[in-house]
Amino acid sequence: MKYKTKLNIYLVEPANDYVEVDIKSIPLGIGYVGVYCKHQFKDDISISVFRTLKPFFNKIENEEPDVVGFGCYAWNYNLTRKVAALIKERFPKCLIVFGGASIEYDHENNRTFLQENPFIDFLIFGDGELAFSGIIQLLMRCRYNNDRINIIKSTPVDGVRTLNGKDIVMGNPSYTAKDLSILPSPYLTGFLDNFLEDVQLMPIIQNTRGCPFKCSFCVSGRQSSKLRNFAFGRVSSEIDYIRCRSKNENLRFADDNFGILSSDIEVAKYLRYSYDTYKYPASLKLVSSRVTNDRTRQIAKILEPLAIMCLPFQTLTPSVLINIRRTPISDNEIIENLKFAKRNCIATGSSLIFCLPGESLKSFKETLDKTVEFRFDSIAFGVLWLLKGSELGTKEMREKYQYKSKFMLSENAITYYNNLFSLEAEEISISSKDISFEDWKTGLQYRALVNMMLYNGYAKELFLHCLTFNIKFTDVIHELFDNPEKYPIINNACIEYREEYLGLMHDTEEDLYKHIKGKIDKMRENKESIELTGQNRITYYFLTRLFFDDPVHKVFDEITDCILSLYKGKQSVLFSELTLHLKDLSIKLIINPKIQFQDEIKFKSKYNLTKWIEEGCINQLGNYLLAKHKIFFLRSRNSDGIKYAIKKNEKNKINCFYFFRYLNSSHHRRVVYENASSSKTEGKRLRHEPITT
Repeated sequence: MKYKTKLNIYLVEPANDYVEVDIKSIPLGIGYVGVYCKHQFKDDISISVFRTLKPFFNKIENEEPDVVGFGCYAWNYNLTRKVAALIKERFPKCLIVFGGASIEYDHENNRTFLQENPFIDFLIFGDGELAFSGIIQLLMRCRYNNDRINIIKSTPVDGVRTLNGKDIVMGNPSYTAKDLSILPSPYLTGFLDNFLEDVQLMPIIQNTRGCPFKCSFCVSGRQSSKLRNFAFGRVSSEIDYIRCRSKNENLRFADDNFGILSSDIEVAKYLRYSYDTYKYPASLKLVSSRVTNDRTRQIAKILEPLAIMCLPFQTLTPSVLINIRRTPISDNEIIENLKFAKRNCIATGSSLIFCLPGESLKSFKETLDKTVEFRFDSIAFGVLWLLKGSELGTKEMREKYQYKSKFMLSENAITYYNNLFSLEAEEISISSKDISFEDWKTGLQYRALVNMMLYNGYAKELFLHCLTFNIKFTDVIHELFDNPEKYPIINNACIEYREEYLGLMHDTEEDLYKHIKGKIDKMRENKESIELTGQNRITYYFLTRLFFDDPVHKVFDEITDCILSLYKGKQSVLFSELTLHLKDLSIKLIINPKIQFQDEIKFKSKYNLTKWIEEGCINQLGNYLLAKHKIFFLRSRNSDGIKYAIKKNEKNKINCFYFFRYLNSSHHRRVVYENASSSKTEGKRLRHEPITT
């Protein structure tokens, strides 16, 4: 019998793409697994990597797979399993390997998962490169044996779990590369070149692996806590390589805590050099380190046009912080970071999660008020997702905190290809022993208001002005929601948001599946309707309606009327003047992606706005009265990134998706400057121009 000389290995991290690719990034994880495997076995294997299903299915029509490895995550959990089942049914001798963040550490959970999904042969926990190559090494030895799958299953492999009968077979629990230099770059080897040609896909670079934190709502720290980083020379070369070849001008870093290592400073400096020299990347997505120190502040200053200094609280309730395994940041530390940011014109942000274990609506409102009082530029308000692989997603934690949940379609997460129908759901906590469902629905209205007004900063100065007159943010919320007849635009929007959100939720994942499957043919005729079935798109839709589609900005009339009604002091004339002045400023600061972009506009004021802002908006604006009116300049932090996002947004103006999704929140509006901008275009080099030494 004549055998083929090469093993056919296919690696798939499938994204749903019924409307458009839902995960708009290059599949870096399987890229690393693939390029390391090719480096190890060279011409003994043929290896291909896929982001979407159509090219993958076309490939297996012509070349039968020996091994298919899947990257399994919360956003493709169902799709990977359905495709794997189809592959095993058609090619029963093909090895099916699963890795990714949805693979759990607990061996009994692994056993249950493999028993419920018998078409999966092997699970890899944590880093996949060495473990996957360990499977291939065994396959090489017995590839021509008809019982090769069972032979491999009976052999322990480090980092791999499998079932041999009812017994879990595994080597060491994980198999990570302690020295990352042994891993070839999937970019510099050209392994991912075809993905760089796809303008839909944002390139991702990994600078550091591992997360030392064990947050109970997250999956990152449960995989690998040891920090390891790639050499600076390699990372900088990858930035250059991508800059010269990628059709997508945005860049994302996969690090869980950028800035946690001292070497991150050099990477930040190189990113800034690339931006200043080539205007690349147009925008940068990264997750800042939870730890703040002189290094993280220096990095924030370096990346000022591109990134935001984020201090993610999630909550400020001490008992809840203990429950979620978070170390609190002291008030002094927060204040010092914010002062540094103001002095250096660095955008700041924080994030909160509603319905964490032990949190009540009352304690969350206290957290919200305190967070606003710190005067961040941006505050994100999220609801708790019960993620597969997270501690809060386990049966024990659900029972302990009496979590109840509902399911919502993940953003654009539908696949309908030939006879294959699949969707992904977000499991959202809707009550706990500390929060009733009614309280949760109230919190949902709060979320609508916070994400519309504070996350993008559209009414930030008005709310900070309130604080200087002892009016709390929750005072504004109560006045707005308790008087719907006085503030119909805001109330109708928040109630409509809440009802649409609730209407998209289902008691079980099966109910959601049946609902979408039942109307998929109608959706086929109007695919844009699917875009409004995810929670982010709902928010974007209301933001667009309130702030971009109304030329007279009636929403600001209601905000100012609300604020004026709350003031009970003796300076009503001054308070009214300041409020209306800041209303005008707030409107001017908005960048509307649906109209011609104007980077810089003038704003006349008799108050020293820049000094007020630089000093943290702690004192009343009236204390900054100037001898005469002064012209201030309102301009964006990153005009190139905004222009690129607006261009991408041309076909998505209903909810301005690209504008909101691919720009940091600090870039959604202008900033107040004392002086006009000076041209920085002279001497700029082309983005695709290679660096020469």
